[in-house]
Amino acid sequence: MIAFSGKPLADSSSDVDEYRGVSDEPTSHAEIVTEQSSTEDSTTIEPDTNSADDTTSSDYSTYGEVIDSDTAEKLSSLGTNYSMVKWDHEFYVEGSDHTLVASTAITPDGIVVAITNLGSKSVSFTGSAHIKGDTNSLSDSIALLEPCLAVGGTTINYTECDSANITSITLEDCSITDAYLTAADWSVNATVTMDGTSSSDYGDNVSINYSYESSTGCSYTSLKVLLLNNVGEVLGYGIGFVNDVPVGENVTSTMYAIAAPHSLDSLADMAMFSCPTLE
Repeated sequence: MIAFSGKPLADSSSDVDEYRGVSDEPTSHAEIVTEQSSTEDSTTIEPDTNSADDTTSSDYSTYGEVIDSDTAEKLSSLGTNYSMVKWDHEFYVEGSDHTLVASTAITPDGIVVAITNLGSKSVSFTGSAHIKGDTNSLSDSIALLEPCLAVGGTTINYTECDSANITSITLEDCSITDAYLTAADWSVNATVTMDGTSSSDYGDNVSINYSYESSTGCSYTSLKVLLLNNVGEVLGYGIGFVNDVPVGENVTSTMYAIAAPHSLDSLADMAMFSCPTLE
């Protein structure tokens, strides 16, 4: 369930399948998720053009072959939280034979770089995202590393930077090999807690209580969240770390996310991503 403490999020769902991972390594006790579970809530979120104006800008270049319509359809039908995000650019990772897609999204004070696996097997991926500013100097870089990116899975990377002056993003030194670990199934039930939220010129901090479950069991892993407004633009980012999860059980904990300063009035939803492996 996605909800504010004391203030429910619009179009939220109590269905745990809204935040479920995927596994391409079937076992006798693994549930292989292939599509997003539907909800009975028919409420439609109308874009708030006043709050969305100038929140982010996609006026920057990325280097890589832009995805075609078939790939766009595959991405939208993954059954994960990928399609909740309003991505600025989506392009193929060079050398992946169109099986890996890189996606970027500007935030008010940073940038998100995602890698999604549309291939037929789990892969190990490494690389770096180089971000240039308007002076054509290297503004920042993000190390990209995912030992086991499952089929249909997405790994999220974020860096804080002067996002208003980004002119280009390039992926470099990419390496794609067969994964040496086995992907695990996962799902999460999470609630954003607004009580006690701190807000300042440096950012808005929120806590997220979650229950992380794995029908296959999984080892220590990360759980990443993107805070979104009602048109899918990214307001903030958070990361939590999940200890070993026994088969069929769940682990509860609290993680934290920081949003752009004074932006929580626009917070409408959140997208969660994880890449667990078997114990």
